[in-house]
Order: sequence, then C-alpha cells, then structure tokens
Amino acid sequence: MRETLLRTEAHAVSASSALNRALRGLRQKIDYSRLYPCKVAAQNGDGTLSLVPDDARMKGHGLERVKIRYGLPGFKANVRGGARVRLGFDAGDPSRPFAALWDEDGESSVDSIEFLPHSQQAGVARIGDPVDVFVDPGVPIPVVGTLDGQPFVGEMTLATPLLAVIAGGNDSLRA
Repeated sequence: MRETLLRTEAHAVSASSALNRALRGLRQKIDYSRLYPCKVAAQNGDGTLSLVPDDARMKGHGLERVKIRYGLPGFKANVRGGARVRLGFDAGDPSRPFAALWDEDGESSVDSIEFLPHSQQAGVARIGDPVDVFVDPGVPIPVVGTLDGQPFVGEMTLATPLLAVIAGGNDSLRA
C-alpha cells in the first residue's frame, strides 16, 4: 500500500501589512490631492517646467514637463531656475501634474510676464508709450515754477486732455 502525504503551508500575515495593503489606494488618493512645495529646475522650450519636489515621495514621478496654471487666462511667464512653486495633480490623478501658486519672492522667480494677444483684452501701456491723460476740468492743479525769472506759485485748470509718455514701470512685466 502506498502512503499519501498531505502538505499544508501556512503564511503568517501581520495585521500591519494587511492594513497597509488595504489603505494603499486611499493613501495614493490623499497623496495626490495635496499641494507640494517644489523648486523649478528649468523651464522647457514649450513653457512647461521641470520640478524637483521637496517631498521625497513625489520625486521621480515624471515631473519633467509640468504645465503652469497662472490663475488667469492670457498670461505667459519666463521662469527662472530656483523659483519656488506648488505642485498639484488634477483630480488627484498622478498623470496630470500642474504648477501654480508661486512663493512670495517674485523678483527672483521670473524674468518676464507677458500678456498674450487677444482681441477682447484691453490695451496695456508700456514704458515709452504715449498716453492721453484726462484731468477733470473742475479740479485745480497746483503749479510751482518760475515766471519771467521770478518764483511762481499758483493753480491752473486744464480744459483739454494732456499727452504724456509712460516713464517707468515693472521691468518684469511685458506686453
């Protein structure tokens, strides 16, 4: 008579590893529903950013061509490497990253900000552009100067618009 052996294998599963498996999907949803501080490594030719997240869990997730969300339509920026920004994911989807919400140090974050052309947008005055300046005809304007070599203090009222030239502005803003 032949003897048959039965064999049973038992694997111990700890409660913590079972809980971790059960919570893995929930953790991913939470992880990708947050905003993460990042450093801009570089801006690509297509305007997207290469980001280096501060959080080690987000590093190495294909953050080489991240689109910028400016918060307003019709803008474009040339961003400097080293700028600080927040990384987010549309609807918690890791395949849809975006960059937004710049840190306060705007001077060192951008080289320029441009208004994109659009027929519905109002015009923008730039340094050197002539502009019409309207002064309410009923408002007296104080005047200090010289008249025939003598000091003069008085008021004048203008009845027509003035032509002026923009003499200063923010060098980072382009139109």
